[in-house]
Amino acid sequence: MISHKTILVVEDDHDLRGLYALMLRRGGWTVCEAESGEQASILLDALRPDAIILDIMLPGRDGIHVCRDLRAQPDLPRIPIMILTALDRPGLRERALAAGADVYVTKPVTSADLNAHIYRLART
Repeated sequence: MISHKTILVVEDDHDLRGLYALMLRRGGWTVCEAESGEQASILLDALRPDAIILDIMLPGRDGIHVCRDLRAQPDLPRIPIMILTALDRPGLRERALAAGADVYVTKPVTSADLNAHIYRLART
């Protein structure tokens, strides 16, 4: 059981966001939720999560742009980012990784897989 590790889930679909949060909480994580990149940026100032789960299809700036923006902030410590998306287009994984994502995972994802990915990211 993980304790005192916080994961920020950025997903615009309320039901999916709630499902991922439930999966992570059952895995022992503390979870904070955001529905957009803008909301995530506001939360980051106070939260400083141990890892971020970021969807690509978000309102406003997409997840790749949000990832790139996070990596460009010199005062923000390097927080591991997992892109979790339904999109599996050619070249998209490479674009996400080039933007600074640490791992790219396509939906659907099981609770065991989600927690395993986050465990690997948050412990480094």
